[in-house]
Amino acid sequence: MNKNKVQPIRASNDNVITRFFDKKNLGDLIEDQDGKYAFIIDDAISIELSLDNKYIHMECLLSDLPIKVMTKDRLLSDVAKNSVIDMKHNFVAIYIDAQKKTINSYKNLIIHKTNDENFESELGNFIDISEGYKRLTEKIIRMGELSVLPIEFRLEQ
Repeated sequence: MNKNKVQPIRASNDNVITRFFDKKNLGDLIEDQDGKYAFIIDDAISIELSLDNKYIHMECLLSDLPIKVMTKDRLLSDVAKNSVIDMKHNFVAIYIDAQKKTINSYKNLIIHKTNDENFESELGNFIDISEGYKRLTEKIIRMGELSVLPIEFRLEQ
């Protein structure tokens, strides 16, 4: 067997998500009726994972949208600026869930191009990036509620 050849993972009842959590002895992986998996890191980062025939989907709740319009505008503007700058290095999308009134990060992986090791690396990277955006959104909201001055925020490097 060629060590350089990537062995793709296959979506099934025993899938990459459940295998990863079993292998790493990570607990508290919750599966809902729609087949989505969820777990929380450090009591602060909520990650949802799901898969279909083509993709593994990763989502992270960054924040609820603020009620105060100025704070909401500042949040969306600064997060958008950071995500555009960050796209050069990390392919993580930021989106607004209008129904839930939240702002979230999102990434997907093509199943047939992903193996277990690659999934672990990509998930870790996604969590790290999402943690940075979560801290940024919390900072913007906190400062937006306290200040009337427009301030531009950047991700901490």
